[in-house]
Amino acid sequence: MAAAIAATGLALAGCGVGLGGGTSPNPGLAAAGCQGVAGCPFSEIRVIGQRGEGILRGPEAVALTPGGEVYVGDQYSYVVQKFSATGQFEREFGSFGDGPGQLGAIGGLALDAQGNVYVVDSTHDRVEKFTATGRFERAWGSTGSARGQFNFGGGGRSDKPPGGGIAVRGAYVYVADSGNDRIERFNLKGSDPMVWGRSGRRPGRFSNPRGLAAARDGIYVADDDNRRIQVFTPDGKFVRQAGRFGRGPGQFADPLGVAVDGRGTVYVADDNNNRIVELDHTLHYVRSWKTFGGRRHRLSFMRAVAADASGHVYVADTGNDRIEVFRRTGSPVREWGTSPDAPGQFLGPLDVTADYSGSLFVVVPNASRSHIDRFNAAFAYQARTRGGRVEIGSHFFIPTAAAAAPDGSVWVTDPFNNRVRHLSASGAFRGAIGDGSRGGHSRGRFERPAGVAVDAAGDVLVADTGNDRVQKFNSRGRFEGVWGSKGAGEGQFNAPLAIAAGPKGEIYVADTGNSRIEELNPSGGFVTAWGSPGSGSGQFNRPAGVAVDSSGEVFVSDSNNSRIQKFTGDGRFLSAWGTSGFAPGQFSQPTGLSVDCRGDLLVADTRNNRIQVFSQAAPATGCAGQ
Repeated sequence: MAAAIAATGLALAGCGVGLGGGTSPNPGLAAAGCQGVAGCPFSEIRVIGQRGEGILRGPEAVALTPGGEVYVGDQYSYVVQKFSATGQFEREFGSFGDGPGQLGAIGGLALDAQGNVYVVDSTHDRVEKFTATGRFERAWGSTGSARGQFNFGGGGRSDKPPGGGIAVRGAYVYVADSGNDRIERFNLKGSDPMVWGRSGRRPGRFSNPRGLAAARDGIYVADDDNRRIQVFTPDGKFVRQAGRFGRGPGQFADPLGVAVDGRGTVYVADDNNNRIVELDHTLHYVRSWKTFGGRRHRLSFMRAVAADASGHVYVADTGNDRIEVFRRTGSPVREWGTSPDAPGQFLGPLDVTADYSGSLFVVVPNASRSHIDRFNAAFAYQARTRGGRVEIGSHFFIPTAAAAAPDGSVWVTDPFNNRVRHLSASGAFRGAIGDGSRGGHSRGRFERPAGVAVDAAGDVLVADTGNDRVQKFNSRGRFEGVWGSKGAGEGQFNAPLAIAAGPKGEIYVADTGNSRIEELNPSGGFVTAWGSPGSGSGQFNRPAGVAVDSSGEVFVSDSNNSRIQKFTGDGRFLSAWGTSGFAPGQFSQPTGLSVDCRGDLLVADTRNNRIQVFSQAAPATGCAGQ
């Protein structure tokens, strides 16, 4: 990366950009200037979408301070957020990654008596410790089954929440090592591990232990797959248990969280029963509740619960992206949290494309909540096309890319249904390419197609990822050609993820598995290739997006190097910008790219849950209707 910066004069922090106070009809839009730094290849950065600041993306962990402040960690924001007792956002810390102070999916939170924050980083199988102000102090753990190692389960999908749990009491930190079916105890520095438990159903054994609570009378464990709560002494001796599978009193379906208040009352987040269960200190059933405010809304997949000394119960209502606060009787007190489904917010956007009028389409994959959002030329949110599992109409399941056609319609890759769908600009279904079958290797069929482009003539180009090839169709979806095979030779591919069309019909493919870009002529013939594994100028670590401007210059999202690289049409390196981070001009695994009619470069900054717009990074072509 240093070589790339030196060659272009770019500053490591994204051209020295600081977030400005720009205004927009989109509440998630902010702007920052290039500030005159030499070599900056754009005039301004606009950011659509917020990392945190009250946006909750699958809250999985809750911890309370003695003063009533609330820490929240979730599955997809990769930050810990702190709120006041009334739910006002106060601060946040963390970003996606495996470096010190960086985080993946958060499976648990706990506080010690000094206010230090302990975080279960489920993605990276470790525990991180921060001060109350969010300053990183230390981390411990790695993937494995030896003492001091963990196997949490990374929480890669919405139906597979991150594993792990954590509690602190006195001089000890207790960690639920979910995949290893055990509890580990550490001192406050993360050393001197002690282990108890093993796989099984007998008392004192575990199957996927999750939430923990450290109370005066012992350590409470939500033993998820055994559908029970177990209690132990601080040194691991079994005390008592309660629960079995079911929906009735004293029964559970995936108890994922447990809390104990000052009176010894026990609260269980009974995830797949979508309810909170209250038990007395002997673990006898008292009551349960499933709604917030009567019929106002139902709780949906609770992953964590906490209780304070004043009789309030805090629930991570994961499916609704909210924190709910109840009295101990189950009556509602307050709620807070903005969903990533709110206009102008995102959850892991994978691609962005612009039509000929300057409107943007953003691809947001999230299983049954998948959608494509449309923004107008002023970047204000306009409309949404919903996805879903149903294999009919315009529905899709985890779309990965979109491309706008000259007539204003949009083609969308639907890899898990092995189709490419054709939608109108308003999201109405027009048709589809591919028969939806698995293992489709004949022409016109797909195996996990991940990338799509539309050339100036309206022809559709598809990166047929699972088949290691490119296919071409006309504007009506009729098959026209197929090129490539698996390999590293000329015209071969290894898991191509993205594709783009140049102004003269050139075809550029992000040949991700081979860490290179391949250029084909309009007939699919090999022209050239460039790139190799690495972080130097012109090298790549998972190239995941490619775009071409009107002059024929090529932009590549170098995803795992957290940067954008720019090349001539024949692969000569021109410039690069970006480092890992969350300031404007920095990235966290950027993926899809597009150049719009204004000459703006649009980047799906996936792990930062936002779109970045680099103004005038390319020649403007003029927008239709303007």
